[in-house]
Amino acid sequence: MSLNETLKYLYDLQFFGMKLGLENTIKLLKSLDDPHRTFPSIHVAGTNGKGSTCAMLASIFQAAGLKTGLYTSPHIKRFSERIRINGEEISDYDIINIAEKMRNEIDTLKCTFFEATTAMAFDYFADRQIDIGIIETGLGGRLDATNVVVPEESVITNIGMDHMEHLGTTLKAIAGEKAGIIKNHIPCMIGSVGEELKPVFSQAAKRQQAPLFFYDDIVRVEEKKLTNSGSKVDLFLKFVDGEFELKELEIGLAGRHQIQNAVMAVAATRLQKKFNIPEAAIREGVRHPEWKGRLQIINHHPLII
Repeated sequence: MSLNETLKYLYDLQFFGMKLGLENTIKLLKSLDDPHRTFPSIHVAGTNGKGSTCAMLASIFQAAGLKTGLYTSPHIKRFSERIRINGEEISDYDIINIAEKMRNEIDTLKCTFFEATTAMAFDYFADRQIDIGIIETGLGGRLDATNVVVPEESVITNIGMDHMEHLGTTLKAIAGEKAGIIKNHIPCMIGSVGEELKPVFSQAAKRQQAPLFFYDDIVRVEEKKLTNSGSKVDLFLKFVDGEFELKELEIGLAGRHQIQNAVMAVAATRLQKKFNIPEAAIREGVRHPEWKGRLQIINHHPLII
């Protein structure tokens, strides 16, 4: 198949709609020899900010010299934006090749578009022998196709009223679905979610015996500067095993909301124990993430965003 034929085939899988559940993904990945089990990962969910947090996490690990896979959705212009290694998008050849390899199983299982693309990303990452994968959920968490991973750490950025037809009509119900990415004995970082939702995550973490860290409990941020091109903050993190501070931390994504996303990425980096990430890599990664189309400045004179 050509690239256009392959993409049409994948997009046509949306005919099967949105099916929440892991059964198809597990079977499809098994036919590929379970590629998701071959690399460590960080799994990120949340109503808003999860893509930006993923981008900064990937940028940090890449700056540390690690071969870093990044799986996000949706794409803005090209399908290949969804699947990247060290910032480089998956090639046309690999899209065609992996889709063809999966096609019989996809057709048999009647997989959805997202199930197929998730399996494609994991197969590509395994084949390229990445050091770590940064994996963004598509919708919710508990029944999202990405929830087959057993990560080094889970991250939930925030909770809002989204996809209520699938996730529930209350914030507590939605929080419960996103808390479904909390895994047994795997640490989890939770963004600023409000006191009323903390028990939802605390109960989920207790069931899984998972260490839990709330943004409001461990983070102190002093905003120093906010411009069209980013911000500068003093950051203080307080963990059980000690404190960590980054003064004059430059955040390369524009908007005050990106401060929390950047802090989540930094905290998640410090909480995982698989890799020792130096401070210089954290600073570089947060300063220069690649994340287009999010308050991105196209021109300075005149200012075009």
